[in-house]
Amino acid sequence: MASAWLKASTMLTAAVVGLAPAAAARAEPAPPPAAQTVLVQAGDTLWGLARRNGTTVAELQRLNHLGTSTLIRIGQTLILSESSRAARVAVAVAYAKAQIGKPYRFATAGPETFDCSGLVMRAWQAAGVRLPRVTYDQIKVGRRVTRDQLEAGDLVFTNNGGHVMLYIGDGQVVNAGHTGVTVSQQPLPRTERVVAFVRLPD
Repeated sequence: MASAWLKASTMLTAAVVGLAPAAAARAEPAPPPAAQTVLVQAGDTLWGLARRNGTTVAELQRLNHLGTSTLIRIGQTLILSESSRAARVAVAVAYAKAQIGKPYRFATAGPETFDCSGLVMRAWQAAGVRLPRVTYDQIKVGRRVTRDQLEAGDLVFTNNGGHVMLYIGDGQVVNAGHTGVTVSQQPLPRTERVVAFVRLPD
């Protein structure tokens, strides 16, 4: 009798345990969405890009600050989805890298020659962000970060704030240095040469 009771008790315990709700799994935060951009190729049109990517010409015009224009150029980076910081950074970096090899010329801001602040201004303008024209005003925009906090798109100032470069990630900057050189990709300057690392507002 005792044996039968023990067996029944064991089976009941097993049933209760089996019916107990499992501990809720902890939800992991979703990763941030990737920047949705496209590089314009030969033969692309705004209508064709809109159709291939499930959007509209009007939406592409809005996201890329084109107004009513439908003109796009080869090598231009267009935002396809709602403009996030990642998307804007991707456009600014792509613009700056596309200027590599063009001559430096003081007081110019493209399209064929650039000085340092002109390059940075145009890169961020391509992403829909307006910056002042000169370095001494650009350094006042946004907030200061440390070298360890650097992210692509941040501005790197040297020469007591008289020179600016665009950080593109992986320890590299795009730099329009001085007369006689071309826009180039270079290693990030040593910390002692830098007067400020600046992150633009979202």
